[in-house]
Amino acid sequence: MRSLQNVAANTAGVGSFHAQIPHLLALMSAGALALDLWRAEQAVAELNGIYVRKIREYEGRHGSIEGALNPRNHEHVAIIAYTMDEKQALMAARRKVYSARRRLRAACAKSAREGASTA
Repeated sequence: MRSLQNVAANTAGVGSFHAQIPHLLALMSAGALALDLWRAEQAVAELNGIYVRKIREYEGRHGSIEGALNPRNHEHVAIIAYTMDEKQALMAARRKVYSARRRLRAACAKSAREGASTA
């Protein structure tokens, strides 16, 4: 019978406790950033729903809009103005998701480096 082996290349249990502290802190930081990313993604989903409801509200009052919204199309100017606040909030939330993803990638890379140095 083969002995059980840990398949992880760099485990948190390798090295002295003091050597593990930076790796554990980096892992905790990555975990916190993962939660921030999840919250930001939830906000995008909610704001997208609000934006779509606002478009449907406009279409319910003024009739259906043909095609994708285009600011160069004079028929779409009114609906774009009507939904501008919701669209700006959605775009700001999307930028926050991008930023949160970037911070999480950097934290994961740092955690991997810290894990490699304790091995």
